[in-house]
Amino acid sequence: MINIHPLFYIFVLISIFTAHFKDCIIVTSMILFHELGHILVGRLYGWKIEKVNILPIGSHTIFNVELNRPIFEELMVVLAGPIFQVLFNYYFPNRYHIPLLILNLLPIYPLDGSKIVFSLLNMFVNYYLTYDIITITSIISIIFFFKNKYLLILGLYTVYKSLELYKNKDGLFSIFLYERYKHNYNFLRTKVLYNKPIYYMMRDYKHIFIDKNSVISEQNKLKKLYESK
Repeated sequence: MINIHPLFYIFVLISIFTAHFKDCIIVTSMILFHELGHILVGRLYGWKIEKVNILPIGSHTIFNVELNRPIFEELMVVLAGPIFQVLFNYYFPNRYHIPLLILNLLPIYPLDGSKIVFSLLNMFVNYYLTYDIITITSIISIIFFFKNKYLLILGLYTVYKSLELYKNKDGLFSIFLYERYKHNYNFLRTKVLYNKPIYYMMRDYKHIFIDKNSVISEQNKLKKLYESK
């Protein structure tokens, strides 16, 4: 499903009346080609597309995928967008490429930069804590980079999305745990958690919990959590 935001039409009309329609076509084409990168690599990995949002300056593809998808796979899908944008600029050089590329790679949620940082953090930090780090990083980056009044709207939007992500982190973590309980993933790496709560679980690892000399597997830990309800 493709959803075109009403402000996109206003953006096009403004470009026509200000004699910048050609620039509008170039920017929109570049953004769509960028999004095509995410879509093609996502489909290559079997990701289901739920919706493609076309925004005034930007676009966003919402995939229907599990939170426990492989980190490397997620990283490749995210990186595909900027790579496709670079390819577009190679064949159709334009003055908007570098500013938009730099902007999109800032560690600000929900820009691609934050998703790259999120994936990299998941390799070393527990899943729950990653949301706190991304939120803090986003807010600090917004304050630092979005001082320009012309970026105020984008800044306010990203603040809203960052705070929304932080607000939803408990629900996302619950989904993360339930997926593991339901599917019992066969991860290749194992992490032992000594006297640590379930919040210390990481992506791409199966866990063994050791608490007061008792040893319990991740699956038994999750069974106790869900089957006792």
